[in-house]
Amino acid sequence: MDQDIENRIRERAYEIWEEEGRPEGREAQHWQQAAGEIADAQRESRETAGKGGAKPSGTTRKKAAKPAAAADGSGKTVAKTKTGIRKPRAKKTPSS
Repeated sequence: MDQDIENRIRERAYEIWEEEGRPEGREAQHWQQAAGEIADAQRESRETAGKGGAKPSGTTRKKAAKPAAAADGSGKTVAKTKTGIRKPRAKKTPSS
């Protein structure tokens, strides 16, 4: 299981590195950011799994959050996946 988590962190750190334009000397920051994102996703997953059971009547669903803009200012939006890892989303192009 630890190997699986380490692989997920490694893959996310690589994605962050690419999103930031492949800067040199930022490995530790990218690793820490990726580890934090994975830990947050796992914590969120455990919290939702722990709630379980049926919803009480009268509850409403929350509206989905709008995707955040990419930190590099590229104008791309990012979406959260099931694992909590954020991936860039391509811009929509107008159809003719």
